[in-house]
Amino acid sequence: MRIAIIRLSALGDIIISASFVSCIVEIFENCEIDWYVDSRFAGILQDSPLIKTYAIPLKTYIKTLNFRALFSLYRKLKEKEYDYVIDMQGLLKSAFIGSFFQTKKFIGFDKKSIKEPLASFFYQQKVEINYQESITKRNAKILFEALKPSKDFENFFQHATKSRSRIFGYTQGAKTLIQQEIFQDKKNILLLLEASLEAKSYSTRRIIELLKLVKNKEWGFLLLYYQDFDKAKEIFESCKNNVAIKIMPKINLDAIKALVDSVDLVIGGDTGITHLAWAMEKASITLYGNTPLKRFELLGVHNISLSGNEQANYDRNDFSINHIEPSLILEGIERVL
Repeated sequence: MRIAIIRLSALGDIIISASFVSCIVEIFENCEIDWYVDSRFAGILQDSPLIKTYAIPLKTYIKTLNFRALFSLYRKLKEKEYDYVIDMQGLLKSAFIGSFFQTKKFIGFDKKSIKEPLASFFYQQKVEINYQESITKRNAKILFEALKPSKDFENFFQHATKSRSRIFGYTQGAKTLIQQEIFQDKKNILLLLEASLEAKSYSTRRIIELLKLVKNKEWGFLLLYYQDFDKAKEIFESCKNNVAIKIMPKINLDAIKALVDSVDLVIGGDTGITHLAWAMEKASITLYGNTPLKRFELLGVHNISLSGNEQANYDRNDFSINHIEPSLILEGIERVL
């Protein structure tokens, strides 16, 4: 059985979607899964032992109006034949890509269940689920309805959640690099300093307050930044005499997977790397502000969610993540570790 999955972006969404595919490979032992992803995020799925990744520079083609490249992509994908094509994204661009393949079963969400309702017109089978339902349930539901791996959705959901980490892999080179950077004699706590929106990032002031509360000398804090080195430097300089702390070098997605797999705890906003911690079955504390906890919470024995706004509605100017008291995060660290 050959399956194509389309989830082009964004990083956190790809991670959550991929988490449920491990279960499919377990249930259908002879299936082959090809995953189509935007080139910017392909690294998160590369080196997977379970799927083959196809990177598509779709955003670049569209942004540069490269119609020749788009036509060439169409011709290449038109040659692919699958038993099932599953659009786990539900946008016009993902539905458009899925329509290129040769298949008798193209599955996606119905028009009431997705952000861009027009996408549903491309699908031969349409899956209904409330758009405000939790992201984990939505991703599991579309795979369940497409492939019917069992008679009971809840049993499938529980099974899929427990086997989620198997899909992610990384190179030995990435592992070696990370082992040189982390604390060898302490519990490693990874602090994520940035997110896709400033409203999803815990402020410099609040992080410093948190680290000033720490008394446990057996913990080591790793600061991971993306663009804002000044934020990392300010936190480091303010706290270096209080806790064991390092600024991580800039690393690629391969090394980020190795890093998450090597630390004892990940703390950050509602962003891709906290999603990855959950997906790789690592302990995490996820901080929510402008995104609704009920929809995005990632549940697990060692996964804690804290929200600064119970009425969150995606407002980019909602910085309520900073309403979360550092003392609550410290309590979470102590509980998990």
